[in-house]
Amino acid sequence: MSRINLAAAIFVALGAAGIAALSFGRANAGASAPVPAAATRALAREVLQHLIAINSTHAHGSSAAAQYVADQLRAAGFADSDVLLLTPSEHPTKGNVIARLHGRGGVKPLLYLCHLDVVEARREDWNFDPFILTEQDGWLYGRGTSDMKGQDAATSSWRSPRMKRRGATRTG
Repeated sequence: MSRINLAAAIFVALGAAGIAALSFGRANAGASAPVPAAATRALAREVLQHLIAINSTHAHGSSAAAQYVADQLRAAGFADSDVLLLTPSEHPTKGNVIARLHGRGGVKPLLYLCHLDVVEARREDWNFDPFILTEQDGWLYGRGTSDMKGQDAATSSWRSPRMKRRGATRTG
């Protein structure tokens, strides 16, 4: 299996393993799931907490969340030219971010697609404030925790920067 195919397989598994890895000491991550170092888990949790706090429902838009993810990727070492913040002029609150992790030589880049918007959340429908990350009995609660901000946090704080550090960059 090529390095890029392996990376793609890891990203597919990220949806399940990423959320579990964010929950400190959660046994449900599975013995075979890669577990990031404590400092990385703390960063991922901090990123998730920040993303949950950003109200990216349709009424509020995703531009603030996109800006935050772009800032995190740049802080992790992605070049400005590889992190694009896109906001349609006709929909200024509907921002998106694209980050490029270059392949080596002739290897094609990997695409991991996340979304930052979440379904509307009324406080009265929740046991906890939907825009405050809450942990109870080892479970994380908050609007978008499992769809999709948990994966966004794992990707922007752990997976993509880790792959970049391991040399998945253009060589020539």
